[in-house]
Amino acid sequence: MEVDMESQPVHYTVVGSEKGTLKEPDWNGGSFKNLSEIDLDWSKGTVHLSWNNEEESEILVGRLSGALEVFSLSENKILRHGVCSAAVSEAATQEGIARLDRSCVSGFSDGTVSCWRWNDDDQCEVTSTVSTGSSLSCIHSDISQRHEVATGGKESNVKLWDAERMENPVFSAKNLPHDFLDLQVPVWVQCLTYPDSALIAAGTAYHEVQLFDPRSKRRPVTRYEWGEHPIKAITTVPDKSQLIVSNTIGDMALLELRSGKLLGQFRGSCGSIGFLQCHKTQPLVLSCSLDRYVRLHHTVTRRLVKEVYVKQRICTGLLPSSEVVSLATSLKRPRVVPAAESRDSSHDQSDEEGEDVWEELEQASAKNIKAEEECEAVADGTEEVVSPTLPLMAAKKKLKKKVPSSDDSPQRKKKRKNPRRRNDDE
Repeated sequence: MEVDMESQPVHYTVVGSEKGTLKEPDWNGGSFKNLSEIDLDWSKGTVHLSWNNEEESEILVGRLSGALEVFSLSENKILRHGVCSAAVSEAATQEGIARLDRSCVSGFSDGTVSCWRWNDDDQCEVTSTVSTGSSLSCIHSDISQRHEVATGGKESNVKLWDAERMENPVFSAKNLPHDFLDLQVPVWVQCLTYPDSALIAAGTAYHEVQLFDPRSKRRPVTRYEWGEHPIKAITTVPDKSQLIVSNTIGDMALLELRSGKLLGQFRGSCGSIGFLQCHKTQPLVLSCSLDRYVRLHHTVTRRLVKEVYVKQRICTGLLPSSEVVSLATSLKRPRVVPAAESRDSSHDQSDEEGEDVWEELEQASAKNIKAEEECEAVADGTEEVVSPTLPLMAAKKKLKKKVPSSDDSPQRKKKRKNPRRRNDDE
């Protein structure tokens, strides 16, 4: 039976570089493939990747310049192209795109947010535009909240917007009270995520994680610090009880959602990690860092599963809903061996080295005991020095026994026996 390859869904892990090149890392082979042409234009840097259809054969690509593309993985070409030029400033760059049910929302660095959709002519049609503040650093949407978008930036606190009514925000966070010097607490929201349908988690440039609940109050319901460097990316594990955060020096950690307790660190990264995404079904998290590596970590054991060097700095990535790698072959946990079986089985190299060290210590201890006995015998005069291990110690003990001290001299003893002789003679 022949299988129609065109009808089969194409499942890739796709990452986008800061120069706009789309790449597909091969996790099993340790290599990568360029899906688009290599370009040196920085304005084409990739800021957003998301699936454009349920078959996961098309990708929506957002560029720094505000360009929007629909890229086909099966045909390896661009199907749609448009430009969202809603920014007020010409120097403003597109910081991200939030996917909604019927439209998309683009956020620009000057604080402008625009809602757009594709029209019948495959052109980008802007439906509404609003200003969120003086600047914008991140924009995020949740699958469960199809019509709401969260934004944040420098001196622009977290705001929640309804895509159907963009005039006023649904929720606007309030800054913390002034500090002990009566100074305003600085605000710089770097990344956002939805732990659940009710909470919003924000990572700040002041190494702090803040949790907002729009239903209760405007100020954070929980806030805790992590590390000493700005937080660049944040994501939620599938069970919604933990957060994974990363910062500008390559640290990556697993935190408890409510308390902020550090549950463990992820190892292996050497550069600033600017993107994190958890897999929907597998316990895996994708991280993209400035050291030009794309990595997969296990969210439970926090071990490095796979890493691929892609030769360019990666800004964003996209995981498929299907299985990425086989964890049975990637992570092999050691089998617990019973005590009886472990005594009969051969030890590994580290155990052998440890046993050798203990044997050497026992031999050295036995030699010292033997040398002590010989020294005692020589000091008593029953034996001569046979073993040259500790002749100096033997000689010292022999001299100490045979040579009387100044206190044990005959004159001293005589004086001790007749303490009043001087008085009697007088």
